[in-house]
Amino acid sequence: MRMAHPPPISRNAGPLCLSVRGKTRAQRSICGPRSLVKSGYSYASPEPQGFKYKHVRPDAAFYDQQLGEFLLMYDEVRKAESPTALLLEFCQSTYEAAATLGSWDRPALER
Repeated sequence: MRMAHPPPISRNAGPLCLSVRGKTRAQRSICGPRSLVKSGYSYASPEPQGFKYKHVRPDAAFYDQQLGEFLLMYDEVRKAESPTALLLEFCQSTYEAAATLGSWDRPALER
């Protein structure tokens, strides 16, 4: 999930959603805003075994058992030196976890 020119994200960022399809149409890694709990979210569908236990970056990100998603609270993004870098790190690391555990063809996806 490399982006040549990542979209700008500010401390007052608007909606951003990134979606990457795995090796089949059914496999996806989604990352975007979750306004109800004031966070960024990321999930994999279907969720690969062990996904919820995978360590993702940044350290402030966590897996919410009730939602079945990784969350990164907006306050963490806002106070970061580079909100753009922090949010992209979150999306990249959750994608990597889904792709690795789901045995996706990463070289084909990341070219």
